Amino acid sequence: MSTQSQSFVLPSTRGVDPAEYLEIKRLVTLSFPRWSSWFFREFGERTIDQVLRQIDRKRTRLTKNSMSVEQKVEIEKSISMAEMLAWGAILEINSDSVGPWRMDAAFRPTEEGANGQPLYRNPSLRVTAVHSKSEERRSAVIPGMEPREFPKHAKAWRLAYEELGIWDLVYRGSVNKGVLSKRHPRGWTVFTKHIIPRLYDHLLPQYEETGHHSQKRDLEKAGKAQFSKELLEDMLSILRTEHPGFFDDASVNQLKAVVQRHLQNGAKVPAH
Repeated sequence: MSTQSQSFVLPSTRGVDPAEYLEIKRLVTLSFPRWSSWFFREFGERTIDQVLRQIDRKRTRLTKNSMSVEQKVEIEKSISMAEMLAWGAILEINSDSVGPWRMDAAFRPTEEGANGQPLYRNPSLRVTAVHSKSEERRSAVIPGMEPREFPKHAKAWRLAYEELGIWDLVYRGSVNKGVLSKRHPRGWTVFTKHIIPRLYDHLLPQYEETGHHSQKRDLEKAGKAQFSKELLEDMLSILRTEHPGFFDDASVNQLKAVVQRHLQNGAKVPAH
């Protein structure tokens, strides 16, 4: 791997250019469904809709309960946390599309800076839905509010979906469908089918070591090792750094098996 800059050092001690690592970080973190992961860890295979219904029931019972104010405050905190996980998962799952509607959201500037640049202080959010076939456009505005006012955020998002006429289409089912599972997190589809293959494809050209991956491939074309130990060790270090607790006990051989399946499924190996 490039050692032109030693500003950022992986646990394996090989240097990585900071700008290069930003791209690596984007590959392994932005595509990871964090809210869905947190929701799954807390509620397992229960659907988002089931959890939201339970939240409503708990709040109803809480208003009728004669317990002390202090006790109610503590219970409301746990209810709000569950609601935050549920709504975080809803927004994550439905961020790109809701049924046949393509979704887009943009903050609206609240004022101008000294040089005319837009400033955003608790800005409102304009949510736009565009129908994939008719190109019909619908918009709704979610008022700006403090980040800590999460219950208000959840209510505002639901009102926006209703105003857009798409609340009934918003996916509120199982968050693990095709992405997460009961198995160890490192075996989740989001890692084995998306994050690890993308990370491998991105890093492979930077490893110049010539290696032997199989006799058949060697006869066809000699070149960079497809399973370079250094490459696999750095991939494992990156995954451990960006997803703490998920890959602590993973081995290089386990990672190699995922990459092998990726290549066997027709992945394009960069030209040498």
